[in-house]
Amino acid sequence: MENCVQNINVMFLEQYILFMLQQRFENIGEIEKLHNKEINCLKKEIKKQKEQRKRISIQIENLKQKNFDMYQKYVQGKISDFQSCDSQIKKLELELSNLNENIDKLEDKYLEMKKEEKGKNKAKSTNKINIPNKENKQKIDTTISELSKELLDSYIEKIVVYNEKQIEIFWKE
Repeated sequence: MENCVQNINVMFLEQYILFMLQQRFENIGEIEKLHNKEINCLKKEIKKQKEQRKRISIQIENLKQKNFDMYQKYVQGKISDFQSCDSQIKKLELELSNLNENIDKLEDKYLEMKKEEKGKNKAKSTNKINIPNKENKQKIDTTISELSKELLDSYIEKIVVYNEKQIEIFWKE
């Protein structure tokens, strides 16, 4: 087997495998499925972060109200010491600001992907897909312009090279 691989131009083999992967994805609709899956994941992440934003906003308002109430009690002489919650409020406001920026980025990406979906499914023309990474259970955003271990592990059972003109790819089901 090693001799077969040595006789084949490695770049040709890689390009052939990439081409066959692309053909396979188009035939089984994999790119569209992955594109839709990524859109749904983005939608869920946006919802989750908006809920987090709402919780932080409520915390900020509660702390501001607590500050006001404590100050009123201090002015009325009901308590002898007034301790402001300003540092906690500033920390939460910074967190809220970062969260808002992240939500904006996610929404932009979501809208862009929805636009692509409504057009001519740009995922097919750009060959952009998500490959699952088994080590950390996250998705790797890549293009099918490079052959990676994750891509091979996810979709290809084995590759048999008979000679320079005969290569067989066995797909995972």
